[in-house]
Amino acid sequence: MVFNTGLCFALAGVALALPEIMQLPPSNLQTVMGAFLIGLCCITLLEITLDKNFGIDLVALHTWLNYDNVRPGRMAPNSALGFICAGLVLVLMNHVNSKWQAIAVQVLTYVVLVIGLTGLVGYYLNQDLLFGWARSARMSINTAIGMIVTAGALRFSWHHADWYRSQKYLREDQKITLASAAIIIVVIITAGLTSFVVLQQTLEATLNQSLRTKLSERKVLFRTIINAGINKAQVIAQNYLVTQRFIESSRNDQLKQELAEEARKILGSQFTGVTLFDPLGKQIFAGGQNRSADNIQIKLNTQTSATLFWDDGFFLKTEFPIEIQTRQIGKIVLEQKMDEFEHQMFNIDGLGASAEIAICTAVKTKIQCFPNTVKSTPFMVEPVGAAGHPLPMAYALQSETGFVQALDYRQKNVAAFFSPLSNNLGIVVKEDTAELYAGIRDALVSCSLIICILSGFGIVLLRFQLHPLTSRLFSSENKLRKSEKRLKAIADNIPAIIAHLDVEERYLFINAQTSKTFDAGDIDIIGHTIKEIRDPELYAHLQPYIRMVLSGQRVTFESSLNLNGKPTHLQSSYVPDIDADDNVVGFYAMTFDITIPKNNELRQRELEQQLRTITDNLPVLITYIDKELNFKFCNRTMFKWMGIEPQDIINHPVTDLFGITFFEQARAQMDRALRGERVEFSSELTVRNVTRLLQTTYIPEQISDGSIVGIYTLSSDVTDSKIIENKLTMLARVDSLTGLPNRLQLNEKLNEAINRKKRSKKAMAVMFIDIDHFKSINDTMGHAAGDAVLREFGRRLKAAVRTTDTVARMAGDEFVIIIEEIQTVEEAKLIAEKIIEQANQIWQIGAQQLSVTTSIGVAFNLDEDLNSDELLAIADKALYRTKANGRNGYFILPPVVC
Repeated sequence: MVFNTGLCFALAGVALALPEIMQLPPSNLQTVMGAFLIGLCCITLLEITLDKNFGIDLVALHTWLNYDNVRPGRMAPNSALGFICAGLVLVLMNHVNSKWQAIAVQVLTYVVLVIGLTGLVGYYLNQDLLFGWARSARMSINTAIGMIVTAGALRFSWHHADWYRSQKYLREDQKITLASAAIIIVVIITAGLTSFVVLQQTLEATLNQSLRTKLSERKVLFRTIINAGINKAQVIAQNYLVTQRFIESSRNDQLKQELAEEARKILGSQFTGVTLFDPLGKQIFAGGQNRSADNIQIKLNTQTSATLFWDDGFFLKTEFPIEIQTRQIGKIVLEQKMDEFEHQMFNIDGLGASAEIAICTAVKTKIQCFPNTVKSTPFMVEPVGAAGHPLPMAYALQSETGFVQALDYRQKNVAAFFSPLSNNLGIVVKEDTAELYAGIRDALVSCSLIICILSGFGIVLLRFQLHPLTSRLFSSENKLRKSEKRLKAIADNIPAIIAHLDVEERYLFINAQTSKTFDAGDIDIIGHTIKEIRDPELYAHLQPYIRMVLSGQRVTFESSLNLNGKPTHLQSSYVPDIDADDNVVGFYAMTFDITIPKNNELRQRELEQQLRTITDNLPVLITYIDKELNFKFCNRTMFKWMGIEPQDIINHPVTDLFGITFFEQARAQMDRALRGERVEFSSELTVRNVTRLLQTTYIPEQISDGSIVGIYTLSSDVTDSKIIENKLTMLARVDSLTGLPNRLQLNEKLNEAINRKKRSKKAMAVMFIDIDHFKSINDTMGHAAGDAVLREFGRRLKAAVRTTDTVARMAGDEFVIIIEEIQTVEEAKLIAEKIIEQANQIWQIGAQQLSVTTSIGVAFNLDEDLNSDELLAIADKALYRTKANGRNGYFILPPVVC
């Protein structure tokens, strides 16, 4: 694609797509651009016709780009014709005032399409090869595709013009006839040219094989003739008499004369020159012509030194050493004329009259060729043609083999097969494509008339076939108009805005309510787009919904705007208009005024928001659960307690939040609430490693028919109050100094132990213990030391018994131990002795050491049914017996003794 072609495409694109950006009415912009296209392309056609350059081709630019064109920058003639037609369409389509102008716009558009399609097919048909045109006449494939796209854009542009849509100048049947005629012409021309493309490709394959065979034969012939000449010279060089004379010639001059005489005999056997040299390279004899080969010579790539050269004919010069017993005694150089080489190598029998076989070599930056059937003398050519591409011979001299269709050194289109022959020697077999494709060219010219006749016949036949169809079409249109009239009457009386729009958002139909709403008539709205009618802010709001409906989706949405000075709420429904092929061709819009219900809804939302604000700030977890046990409401406390946003659990089951364990605990209460009962209960819930004690109330929701549809739940976190309550309880049951159970807890645990003893049928013991002379410790060391002794004494008591036994402080220095599940009184004795042992160990109180003893009274109970007071009384009596016995010991009283 040359620069001017790209410029024409750019101008056509600007004219068709960017009229608004240029701030000009479309008609003015398109007229200016169309006129420019016509002027530029008319000058191009004049250049092609006269073969002149008027300076519009920008040669320097295209030469620098090495563009494949013998006329750098020159637009193809069919491209120029296509742009002239496109320019005429741009000029005319906004100024159509008659039927013939309307027809001209459509016909010219279809001509642009035909030029593009024929250019596309012609690119593969290689019409420059068929007719021998220069490459500047060949439309590129990119240009052909661009021409087709331009034709489509032109048709799209005038297809939406008022003069075309209104049927003012052309009825529907005439439009159909024109379009159908264009289709017939395009199909016939494209089909015809496509068949010629297939035919040409078949011919090219045959030609390729023919030239390949001819070249292969010449390569074999070249090696055969050269090898025969070398072998012939080698026989002479190895002749016994010649070798013998060389040996003897070194003795005297007479023998040298005999050697020269022997060399002269060689000249009579098709050799034109003989030269002899001694071992030192000194010439002994030179006979014959011994040409210098100033014109052209090639040193061949053979085992023997051989050179092919031209001097009014082809000659082969060979050089052989004269050896005896591997010792070189001289050298012989033979020259022979290759008449058969010239006759056979350049024989073009079996090829066309324009065929040529060339054998060339590279000489510095140029190519030098031997004479052939076209040139009688050696000639020099440049390796690159005028189009900037290498000649076929240039490929051969680069040791490449292949087939190419290109310009040769005469600047004519040829089909050539090339290959290397020898070192720095190449061969090309070629023939002019004008001769090769003559049969196809003549057939194509003959078929053009047939194509025109078939196209005309097809158009006439189509006209007769379409006439009955168009008559029925008019009848259908009349019925449709009546139906549309009835529908409009219905739509005008519906209290809603109803409209029909196309895919370009242009109004095709509106009802009376639409005109009233926007204070405009039908004419002021129909034909205009939404963007032109609505304000920018509202249009931006509608855009997402328009895109959705044009993608095939049905859309319902709400809008708020200030209409006639009043805030108005509208609800709109967009329904896609889908044709028989499931393509969206537009959409229907229906809009209702919902201002009153919307205001009520907004008020309801305000009230709900107020209620939400209140509930979110209550230190209570409030939820609503439906009868399927799914969450329907939750206040903000859910996030504070559990880190879950309230909206994230809506419609989720209770088990998803609280887990199966808690759900099973609360399931019975939920069932009671769903039966209509108000339920209150306490529970424990652990979430995120935090355990909460909850006081929960379930309130059933009962509707008018008496059925329960859900449960309101209110859960208060009573963890803190429970903790305080437990602490108070603990303080009432635990000795604050030693941390041991006090009298209250002792009574509880003693009663529990008695009950367990009754079930297990095992013995138990109660020990009443006090510290000997504890009052003196307080008096001499102080109450702090006394407290330390009590704490240490309690610790030693716990260390002396089992973990299942209970150690309690009654008051002052009095302690009680409950021993459970013992078998005999001996076990009680062992424990008492262990306690005394623990007590008798040295005590370290602050900086002082002291000795402490203890007295123990044991009440042993095996079978008797005694209560706690009775056991304590027995133990107390046993303690007094211990003290009476001198303290620091124990005494056991079985119940029977008492």
